Amino acid sequence: MSNRCPSCSRTLAAFAINCDDCGWSLNTSVDEPAISSQGATTATAVKGTKTAASQGAKAPRSSREADAHLEKAMQRIEKESYEAAVRSINRAIVAAPLNRIGECYSLRGYCHLKLDDFVRSEKDCTEAIRQSWNDAQTFAWRAAARGEQNRWRHAFSDLEKAWHLSDDDRDRFTGLMDSYSDACEAWFEKQEPTPATLSEMGWVHYCRSRYRKAEDCFEKAIEMDADYALAAAGLAKLIFENKSSTGRYRSDRAREVLQHCAVAMTGDSECHQVVLPIRIKIHRSKADLDRAMEDLNHLSALAKDDSELAVRCCRLRFEAGDYMVAIQELSKMLKSDPPPADALLLRGDCYREIRNHSLAIVDYSRFLKLRRNDTDALARLAESKLAIGKVDEALSEVEHAIDIDEACFSAYICRSKIKLQQGKLDEAITDCRKASLIDNSQPQVFATLASINFKLGRYTESIEEYSRAIELEEDVRLKANLLYLRGIALYELGRYQASYADFKKACHYRPNHAGSWIWKSAACARLEKWTDAIAGLQSAIATRPSSQDEYRKLGAPVATKAIEFFDRQQQRGQATPDLFRRRALALQFLGEFDKAIEDYTNALRLDADNVETLIRRGQTLYSVGKNDEAIKDFKSAIRRDRGNDQALFQLANTRFDMGQYATALRDVKLAIESSPRNVRYYGLYADVLQKLGQHEGVIEALDRATLLDSTDPVTYQKRGQVHMLRRNYVNAISDFTRSLELSPNQPEVTLARGQAYLKADQPQQAIEDFERVLTQNLGMAKAYSGRAAAMATLGRHEYALIWLTKAFHRFQRPRDLSELVFARGKIFVLMGRPAPAIDDFTTVARLMEEDDKTVAAARYARAIARYGLDQPEKAKRDFAKVFKLDPRNEHAALALQWLNDPESCDKPKLLEPATEIVRPTRPGVVRSAVTLTTPPKDWTAEKPYHTWILRTLDKKEYGPMSRETLNLWIEEGRVDFGMKLLRADWSKWKRAEKIFNELGVSSEPPESDENVDVRPE
Repeated sequence: MSNRCPSCSRTLAAFAINCDDCGWSLNTSVDEPAISSQGATTATAVKGTKTAASQGAKAPRSSREADAHLEKAMQRIEKESYEAAVRSINRAIVAAPLNRIGECYSLRGYCHLKLDDFVRSEKDCTEAIRQSWNDAQTFAWRAAARGEQNRWRHAFSDLEKAWHLSDDDRDRFTGLMDSYSDACEAWFEKQEPTPATLSEMGWVHYCRSRYRKAEDCFEKAIEMDADYALAAAGLAKLIFENKSSTGRYRSDRAREVLQHCAVAMTGDSECHQVVLPIRIKIHRSKADLDRAMEDLNHLSALAKDDSELAVRCCRLRFEAGDYMVAIQELSKMLKSDPPPADALLLRGDCYREIRNHSLAIVDYSRFLKLRRNDTDALARLAESKLAIGKVDEALSEVEHAIDIDEACFSAYICRSKIKLQQGKLDEAITDCRKASLIDNSQPQVFATLASINFKLGRYTESIEEYSRAIELEEDVRLKANLLYLRGIALYELGRYQASYADFKKACHYRPNHAGSWIWKSAACARLEKWTDAIAGLQSAIATRPSSQDEYRKLGAPVATKAIEFFDRQQQRGQATPDLFRRRALALQFLGEFDKAIEDYTNALRLDADNVETLIRRGQTLYSVGKNDEAIKDFKSAIRRDRGNDQALFQLANTRFDMGQYATALRDVKLAIESSPRNVRYYGLYADVLQKLGQHEGVIEALDRATLLDSTDPVTYQKRGQVHMLRRNYVNAISDFTRSLELSPNQPEVTLARGQAYLKADQPQQAIEDFERVLTQNLGMAKAYSGRAAAMATLGRHEYALIWLTKAFHRFQRPRDLSELVFARGKIFVLMGRPAPAIDDFTTVARLMEEDDKTVAAARYARAIARYGLDQPEKAKRDFAKVFKLDPRNEHAALALQWLNDPESCDKPKLLEPATEIVRPTRPGVVRSAVTLTTPPKDWTAEKPYHTWILRTLDKKEYGPMSRETLNLWIEEGRVDFGMKLLRADWSKWKRAEKIFNELGVSSEPPESDENVDVRPE
């Protein structure tokens, strides 16, 4: 085989990598130091390996030995002594550390190539790639070895990968592909046309983007053998990727593609790797998630030792919205050294989708160190920086991408978004236009243009651009969003009928998006479609129960007008079942349940077999707590329509609330079988499983829900809570973050994320979340206790104690107050102050005496504190009481056993003394001694409000302290005129002299106070 130099076009020897006439070298793109210190012009420049000498640092012994053998191999390669070079490389392989093995195999593959041992060359290059040494040159060498074996399909696949991996030498690899094409076609011309040769040639054409020729070859192969797997795989791929001459792929062609896939699955694993991703995507589009998962598991099994295929599997999970599983799998792959670059890029994409842009930026940056000129990665890095407000850095990254490649589509789209955010709308439009000139088949171009026009108030132009984007978009979820946005633009123009049609389609494609239902209701109200308007509002409430008050407020005028309309119809004598049913729906929405039940009953008198009316009345009965009657209605509906998923779901939900978990589980399973795409059903299924303690099944159910709808914040919240129970705090944080991205105003989710941060030993992030909660709702006791615990983790124990004590006055409910007191007691224990801790835990047990679980927790903590105060008998009594209240508490049982018989077991860790004693600080002496005359009982309060905080004249605060300690400080002259005091049940400070008349006159401090423990800043 011969080829030509891409620089001077002179004929080169087979598989030559340099030209002696013009100096061209396939290796000159590499800018890292070569192995050889001589700077050779053949293979020495290819690998760019940093030896110990070139790094200027002392490398490990194994690495130095490998460097020495590789240096000798390079010298022998320069002398064309390839057999001797192989012997040196063999020694290098034995000595090399794991992260250098791939490099050695790659270089040995080159030597075997020069020795015309093409089988060994391919084998070595394949092993190098498996060891993550997947640089462009290794793929090029393997392509050469495969070409010499006439395995052209695989050769061109490798050349295509080499082209993608090469940042600076793509023209040269293009030249190689052109020169190989001539030899390939010449070989095929000599072959007799068979299904095998035609299929091989078809795949070569596919790799060269000659899709029409590829299709002809595959079709001819199928004509000769209708069951030829490789040709069927090629046709399936061409049709599904819209590269077939028969037109664009539509859902109605799924059967045809699946038939080709079925034939391909009779072939070898390579055919499976081609068609399994196609089948997975088709099954998902049809909501056949079980088959999709079965195929994905099959593909994952094939990827066991193939990092490239493993990344493809993770890409499929990413496309399905299963981001957390993809991140876990990619993280395992990235533990290899060197890490697979594509895995880094994909993990960055996953982090970006779950809005963890900081980690996305880290992965994109690491990827760009490996492939510094990848323009798509630069654009993605820019988008993540834009998302966290680093606009200038984002603009710098995207302009760097454009400098590298003026035809980078993603860079222009990203820059357009940056300009849009900056308010430079004309420049944003210009960049969108440039992107459309590069590729006008991408829906995001027109979607971005539409959003710009909408912002400019150009609704007509916006609608036109959205229409083009909708026509091009194939992803159902993205299409639903485009329909929703176009519907809003149409509504703004007063085209209510058209906007209603768009919202109706958006609701069909994305039934769990509350915004679509709200806008649909608004359009219905404009068109006086009152029943549809109310139904839409009910669907919005069902989708987002947390926002039901807001939706009811929005829909109240619509429901009122609907009732007036139906009342007029009834007065005209039009009392039909439909009228009663529709008016009942409006009454139900307004919360007038008794009237709604009456209307539903009237409708059923006229039409006793109407299933929808039975379900609606059952829902209303459930709302007023008449669960038994509701169940009768749901069962009646099921008897009339056994597969009615709504009736089954409502029956399961009612039984769940009644604590009938086993039957609820059966009913919700039947509902899912009848309607496998309804996210709400999986949510209830997860709730039931959680009550039954089947946590693994809960995760699977919620995973399925997120696959169906990645925009439901409730699903992510529930899954985060399960991850918390399983102590998987990183996943919990990711799920809570995603929930908050979708619905920011959720203080309970922010609180849960703060608790997860605290458990994950990230106290500063926890504090930020707890403080954010308190800006939204000052009445969440757990936010106070959580912030105090985080402060204590950071070593700010006294601040945490004061913070908690100041919050006592906000809470009257025993449970909330107990939350704060218990948290304070735990901080006292951390400080090595068991006496006040015992006091607090006793208070909690008294406040919550009716709650055995809380009493057990308080007594358990008190027992530990009592042991620390050298009260073993009292500790023993507390542990015994805990064990009686909670027989499953193994720690209490072990502590009790040791206290009764220290020889019977090792001393439990919970009884070990505090490792560090944090002594409380006190103010300095500021005046002469004071004799107190105020009776001790004055200004006293019941526990837990009996503690005090002192604020000095320089705004420093001390405490919490008992009244006895406060009296002592006053007598010692540490409290003076003008200072302020706060008792735990007060909301405002009081001047000290107002409480203690003895402080009515200020006094000069003594000359010295050597024993003062001064509070640090």
